[in-house]
Amino acid sequence: MHLNLWNAMFIHVCIERAQHPEGLRGPDVRKFFIEESYQIGGEKPATLCSLEQRLVDTCKDPRVIFGLFKLAVSSPCLVIFSGDVDRELEQVVRQHCSREVFMDLDRGEMLLPRLFKESETGRITIKDFIEHNLIKDTSGLIPWVNDYLPQWKKDELLQMAMAGNRVAVGFRRLNLSLLPSDHCRIVHAAGLNAGNISIEQRRAGFCCGFKRETESRTGRVRDGVSQLR
Repeated sequence: MHLNLWNAMFIHVCIERAQHPEGLRGPDVRKFFIEESYQIGGEKPATLCSLEQRLVDTCKDPRVIFGLFKLAVSSPCLVIFSGDVDRELEQVVRQHCSREVFMDLDRGEMLLPRLFKESETGRITIKDFIEHNLIKDTSGLIPWVNDYLPQWKKDELLQMAMAGNRVAVGFRRLNLSLLPSDHCRIVHAAGLNAGNISIEQRRAGFCCGFKRETESRTGRVRDGVSQLR
């Protein structure tokens, strides 16, 4: 299935180029996703960027963007999708929101992963949510995301709403820092369960049992993907 294919292509591009989007800026990031193409059966050769487009357009489901793994600190986990993609995507989004959505109680703002606004390829993902009638505008992300949050984050959101001010939506910056190789882990979608991570671990940034670092990691990309082979 194309989600697994995209993830395999991304890792292969990293290995072939001995490069990761970490350290790239502006148009160079987009070039990373469009310069390598792959022949997929009898279809037109696809780049990471065009396959991402095909996935969203074919599935008509913006959630697929959360199934694409970038080997980066702010990326969703690498998941092997097995069959019931709708249910598996539900788990992936729930796990990612549990880890990456934060409430700024002082400013009355829900801070969302940048993926809700745009992807690393430059795709404006917020438009997908609007065009596929999941939300009407950016503020519609608040109730949509709320359904994917653990109870303690729902309580924080409710606390902001009860303060009397309108809750704002903010988007965090993409963190393309290379995920340390000792923190890489392949997860079967059936094994994703944000509920198994304690509140303290979630606040500390744990992902699938590993604490996620925020500082960039130097060294060859092959070190970062060695445990994913």
